[in-house]
Amino acid sequence: MSKKYKFIFCAIGLAFLAIILGVCFVFFGNKVVKPIPTYVKIENFDGQYYAIAEQKADFGYKFKIEQYIEDNYILVDFVENNSNAINLSEQKINLNSGNKFRISVCYTADGRNDGAFSNGVEWTAKSKLGQVDYDSLNVIGASLVWNEIPHADGYKILIYDADFELTTLTSNTNRVELSFIGEKCIVFVVATSTNENIVESSMGTGKELYL
Repeated sequence: MSKKYKFIFCAIGLAFLAIILGVCFVFFGNKVVKPIPTYVKIENFDGQYYAIAEQKADFGYKFKIEQYIEDNYILVDFVENNSNAINLSEQKINLNSGNKFRISVCYTADGRNDGAFSNGVEWTAKSKLGQVDYDSLNVIGASLVWNEIPHADGYKILIYDADFELTTLTSNTNRVELSFIGEKCIVFVVATSTNENIVESSMGTGKELYL
């Protein structure tokens, strides 16, 4: 066989080899994660907000965080994690009360392309009012007074008497007039807000006072 034909056969063989390698790469070397998370949700644990995805064994997780700015969702960050939850307060996002986000998630695996992202869940950041300082809670004259809580526009006062009967009062200021009971009571003060993105404060331990 002449050198010319040897060269032609060699070129054809290399071409077929390239095709075969290309097919192998597409079907075996470029696998994509197929499962798609059916949900991602936002949960509050002790005042910390977490994005939680559907859990699936043998996969990692990539969270996509977008923020609603000027009538559009803008990509803020991708967060990869081995577990199916991330603490949103630890991410590079502005969690000021009222800021709106959309969060979706996909599965990941070593040696494989990421899967498709789930439908995004929309979530508005909320803040929690600070707890009343019970050292400041005292009876002055005919009033019950305490230190103001920043951003609160009202207060709930819960008074439990010796028989654990409850009296509930409300006030727009850090002071409320009393009708004296004449016995020791446990008093709780909860800061409130009319802003739907601000959560009322915790009750705390309360304080025993003679009313």
